[in-house]
Amino acid sequence: MITINMCSDPTEDAYNLRIEGHAGYAPEGQDIVCAAVSALALSLHGWLAAHPEICLWASRDSGGSARFLFHRTPGSRAVYEMLSAGLSSIAAEYPEYVRISREVLR
Repeated sequence: MITINMCSDPTEDAYNLRIEGHAGYAPEGQDIVCAAVSALALSLHGWLAAHPEICLWASRDSGGSARFLFHRTPGSRAVYEMLSAGLSSIAAEYPEYVRISREVLR
């Protein structure tokens, strides 16, 4: 199962995102659920690489884990909301393979 933790922390003025695991929907190389989540994570990674002034930390590994921490700005808010909508759609369609937890720290 892929677990996703999305955290918005207004006091730190940052978004924190952690993605871990494998869906297990299909064999490696054929898993459309992993591919969909990976495509969104890679898109965020690429966007943050193009905006280093926003990125506080970005890491991904071959084991299926990715972690991102980035400043809250009008542009990053739009990216975070788009990412959240995409991941939510995948989790809604494949709930036995993707779980999302959300936190808003106050």
